[in-house]
Amino acid sequence: MRKVWYNLTMTFISILVCYLVGTLEVLGLIQSELGLSGPIWDWVSLINGGVWWGNIGLDNNIHFRPNLGDISPPVQGRDREGNQRRVD
Repeated sequence: MRKVWYNLTMTFISILVCYLVGTLEVLGLIQSELGLSGPIWDWVSLINGGVWWGNIGLDNNIHFRPNLGDISPPVQGRDREGNQRRVD
């Protein structure tokens, strides 16, 4: 049951982030095409300027990178049949 709850939670968070990013991108497109200005449009332009998105991507890669050592165990050569031997 915990796995189902985790999967539903991660899916929900992914959908929310997707809508947030999509909304900001559409607002940035509207702002640039129509030449809109004002406090809200300046904020949208600041976020879509590239610096914020770049920092968010870098921060996610640093903090939320999976530990691949848990997924694929270390291997120490091969046996006579050519199968990988695990290090225990």
